[in-house]
Amino acid sequence: GESNTFLLEHTGAFSPIDSYQINWNIWNEQPSLEIGSDFSYVRWQAKLGQILRVGHRKWFEFDIIHASTSGESPLQKKFQLGSPAILRGYPQQTDLSDDNLLASRLNFKFPLITKPLWGMMSAFKIQGTVFYDQGKIWSKNISYEKAKHLENAGMGIEWTLDTASLFQVPLKIEVAFPLNDPDYKKPQFIFLGVLTGS
Repeated sequence: GESNTFLLEHTGAFSPIDSYQINWNIWNEQPSLEIGSDFSYVRWQAKLGQILRVGHRKWFEFDIIHASTSGESPLQKKFQLGSPAILRGYPQQTDLSDDNLLASRLNFKFPLITKPLWGMMSAFKIQGTVFYDQGKIWSKNISYEKAKHLENAGMGIEWTLDTASLFQVPLKIEVAFPLNDPDYKKPQFIFLGVLTGS
């Protein structure tokens, strides 16, 4: 069916001290009342993030994500638990999507290489990262208490490529492993923020 949507979004950040930052992103979406739609729903997501710097190019990132849908929404509007933005160790599948979502993500980033390489082409701010994600999805058919708790852990490398100091190209690759889950055992690989599969 047809679905024309109206989206409101707000993003902000606040740093009470130099080494600590709080950031947030909130959005709300619903079908437009002025344009016809076959669906009637309201969906929203709130993300609260914290960054704590603990040394030179070393910091923790902690995000809490809560999302919910009311009404009847199309399948493509369900919230995906398995994705590069939520649980990195799980694939993007319909059985890992539902009306409500609650998840958290913890990252620790640290420096790997800082020296220039290959003459005119230099690599700097090469960061290593280790992370842990956890979360649940549920709906009116499956309560939060009965929903399966999923978790994963992984590691990655973030590489900012500087070409003759003219422009910077960010490169990122991650691998994430599901934890204690007999249904999902294969790791997921993420390249440039895209889930490439196991």
